[in-house]
Amino acid sequence: MVMEYFDFKDYKFCERHSGEGAFVRVVFKKFYYFEIPRSEFSEIGIYSIKDGQIGFENTDKIGKKFIHLLDKYLRNNLIHTLNGKRTVYIDRESEIPLIGSNEFGIVDRNTSVLEIKPLTGCNHNCVFCSVDEGQNKKNFDYLVDCDYLVSEVEKVAALKKNPIEINIGPQGEPLLYPDIVDLIENLKKIPNIYFISMNSNGSLLTKELVDQLFFAGLGRINLSINSADGGKEKELSGNSVNLHNIITMAEYAKGKFQIMLAPVIVPGLNDDENNVDALIKFGMKLKKEFPFIGIQNFLEYDGGRVPIKKARSMEEFYKWLMPFENKHAIRLKLTNVDFNIFPDKVLNLPMRKDDVVKAQIKCHGRKKGEVVCSANGRCITVRGCMLDKGTIKVKIVRDKHNIFVGVLV
Repeated sequence: MVMEYFDFKDYKFCERHSGEGAFVRVVFKKFYYFEIPRSEFSEIGIYSIKDGQIGFENTDKIGKKFIHLLDKYLRNNLIHTLNGKRTVYIDRESEIPLIGSNEFGIVDRNTSVLEIKPLTGCNHNCVFCSVDEGQNKKNFDYLVDCDYLVSEVEKVAALKKNPIEINIGPQGEPLLYPDIVDLIENLKKIPNIYFISMNSNGSLLTKELVDQLFFAGLGRINLSINSADGGKEKELSGNSVNLHNIITMAEYAKGKFQIMLAPVIVPGLNDDENNVDALIKFGMKLKKEFPFIGIQNFLEYDGGRVPIKKARSMEEFYKWLMPFENKHAIRLKLTNVDFNIFPDKVLNLPMRKDDVVKAQIKCHGRKKGEVVCSANGRCITVRGCMLDKGTIKVKIVRDKHNIFVGVLV
């Protein structure tokens, strides 16, 4: 019999043996994988793996069984290679709405900017991370299918009165998203979207990737360099950082798309005058148009990391900025208008705080005792629930900006 090989764009196959037995490891979209016991493949038919592809005899008879097997393990056993976490794959077939969570999907804060969150997971472990990303005790990551995300963004963008900016700002590093170039390219085709920005630590940039992002239509990277000193940047990021390479890639991107520095200033860690001066000068070198740099104040968030005893209030922060504004003759206190952000149509709230609704459990939440549910076209993060399937009654405790949190009742 002739062996016929399946050529998948998103899947690569290899054999793996361990003390637990023999498996076929399936690498999914470069950064994820799942493993299927060889016995399950053998039940389908005689197979062979060659150059990352898998082949079967009599493929006309086993095709549907094989696709079903892949889909089952993709949805139940997907692992993020970055951190070894179980990963929930969210596509249209998952029936998980992309509005309602602050961790994945689409967030509309009633302005002309839509926040897009295609994944969770980060290659840095910043000591001040507001969402505790990187090394953490969260049990699950999320990965959103590119086509599903683009189609849902198009629906929301159509409701807006103003031209829309898309900000790709996940709880993690967006350059870890396997389809980041395709995502930008397809979002740029949506008629009402005029500009695409992305928040990134820049550590994964290469010349090839910069070129790809440029041709896809990226307008700006908000680059998270928090110190002009490599040693201090490593300390702040909690990871080995090649600051020289990040700076080199930022300079290479100049003239292709905008690079705006977006440092977080933490009192006592990186707020010394020499460091701030160096960051401002580098920001002005990278970007001719105002604003040159978006200096952010470190704030404490529930669940975030707090490396200091006391954060500055916003009033104290703006007062701290003033000497740098005077010294460099630039404005550092920025507003939404500086980024062409305007109030815009508010999405309908299908549920409100204190409502009790019936919701269908769809997947695990990231923390123990959390699940993600679906109700009224939105997803709800439900706390205090140890169930993993079924319909439950949920009391809504948060509804702001169509981000819904509930508790089991």
